[in-house]
Amino acid sequence: MNIEQYYISLRKQYRSKGEGETFPILMDELLQTLKCTRRNAQLLLKKMTDVEYVNWMPGKGRGNTSKLTFLMPLSDIVLERAKQLTLEEKLDEAWKLIHQVQQVKFEFTEWLYRHFGFQTENEEDVLRFPFYRSVLDLDPTFVNRRTEGHLIEQIFNTLVLFDNNTKTIRPSLAHFWECNEEYTEWTLYLRKGVRFHHGKRMTAEDVEFTFHRILHKSSYEEIKNTLKNVEKVNAYTVKFTLNETNVLFLNYLCSEKCSILPSNLNELHGFEANPIGTGPFRIKKNNDSILYLEANDYYFEGRPHLDAIEMWIWPNFEQSKVVEMLEKKDIYFGDDQVLNVEHTKIQHIEQGASFITINSRKAGPTQDVRFRKAIHFALDREKMISELGDMRSMPACSLFPKYSDEHFKNEYQVELAREYIQKSSYKGELLELYSYEMESNIVNTNWIKRELSQIGVNVTVTILPIKELARKEIIENIDMIFTGEVLGVQPDISLIESLTYRDGYIHNHVSENQKNVVIHTIDRCKQETSFEKRMEHLMALEEQLRKTYTLIFLYHTRQTIQHSQEMSGIMLNAWGKVDYKNVWVKGHIRKTVNH
Repeated sequence: MNIEQYYISLRKQYRSKGEGETFPILMDELLQTLKCTRRNAQLLLKKMTDVEYVNWMPGKGRGNTSKLTFLMPLSDIVLERAKQLTLEEKLDEAWKLIHQVQQVKFEFTEWLYRHFGFQTENEEDVLRFPFYRSVLDLDPTFVNRRTEGHLIEQIFNTLVLFDNNTKTIRPSLAHFWECNEEYTEWTLYLRKGVRFHHGKRMTAEDVEFTFHRILHKSSYEEIKNTLKNVEKVNAYTVKFTLNETNVLFLNYLCSEKCSILPSNLNELHGFEANPIGTGPFRIKKNNDSILYLEANDYYFEGRPHLDAIEMWIWPNFEQSKVVEMLEKKDIYFGDDQVLNVEHTKIQHIEQGASFITINSRKAGPTQDVRFRKAIHFALDREKMISELGDMRSMPACSLFPKYSDEHFKNEYQVELAREYIQKSSYKGELLELYSYEMESNIVNTNWIKRELSQIGVNVTVTILPIKELARKEIIENIDMIFTGEVLGVQPDISLIESLTYRDGYIHNHVSENQKNVVIHTIDRCKQETSFEKRMEHLMALEEQLRKTYTLIFLYHTRQTIQHSQEMSGIMLNAWGKVDYKNVWVKGHIRKTVNH
């Protein structure tokens, strides 16, 4: 413990004493507060005296009263110590300190906010931004969140990529491929000279290792169901043998879950939080305070323009008063308004939606379509968006915003909802509504609980860590889950993955009949080369889930970023994220921040 923390402990223990007020104190009291030996306490008090934190006049002899005077305001000490910890990249410790003395929170967050945006430090371009949680699970094999998926795409590469502009598959780690007429055997040819961040050369051995690991450990059902075997033909050739005809196999390989891992992964310490890939950025540090990415100078597709990316962990930063004052909601990049820098705002509606899954497999009222109808008619989507605001943008009746825009009708009818409840098998039971940890999910589920109480449905809300809510045995026993789905650059593949994910909410809540329809629809998609026809099949499936009220669609989300006009290469991808390797700075936006 440093001297500032000891001083904070003293000030909190004797909080009634003001600065400059001398008061008597026994040495034994000090030992109890400082939790150290007499000798160490004396050394600490001498140090505090030397730096003019206190004035201490020791009593003569054991048991005699000493005199103590606090000279430094507690808030000043806490603020400076929190700043120091932040600059030492110990932001988690700084937050713990700030929470002890709330009156300095605004001043600290205002100081902290000035460090975000693009900085020029030691002639390097650094992008620094806040995020509300740490990201310590970056193993591609087990990824299940879009932020982690986006970061994995910066650190790793897949064999092939889907080009959203041309809607075709393009080379990445594999430069060429071919398949047999039945689409059951695929041979991919690898680039030479690609190296992992720790220097190991990427070869077919790494590809073979990656897919064997996926087959044995991953929950990526589409690969596991379709892939029979993968074998190294030679150092730069890999052959995949499938269980079935699958024209979508290369599309599956574009998923971040299929990022190629080094075959010596088991020798690497802490791979989950600090993974090693072949991508444009490598991890320098990742902990509860900061994720630090640095440019890969030897990236095979060309070095990124940015030198470093720093994601600082700031819990609930969007709710901070300083952020409200500066009007920087949903920010990824930015400068302080006081700099009078013109900003460009980019917004888009996510492909995907927030919705409730109702468990049609669990015995009880959720199996009753009349109950599920009542939930649908009881929730006013437009009211939800109006009252809760923030990124909630438009009411949904589909995962696809375009479809919702054309077909949504506000069917909110509270009296009709009450009629359906009365006719249903619901008898006043307390039902469970779950979601995973996120501030907006807490707000959403409490709003839903309130609205359902108006039709006599009793709901208890439970929020779990996302890893816990991914356990099949929990999902199967939950009545309702509030969740969302964001479709990636390949919406058909994203939807197929979502519907077949064995630990997914939809997969474990649809009835057995609906599950058979899902399987049949996806089998048809695997044999269909036309994207448009695949989407026809999937939209028909979504319509069935909607008409049986298994999914209660609520709203679509708007993603927004603001950035200086001197920044280029910024485009939002399907997840509302920015591909950092394409971002560059036309000129120096600001000099190094004055810490």
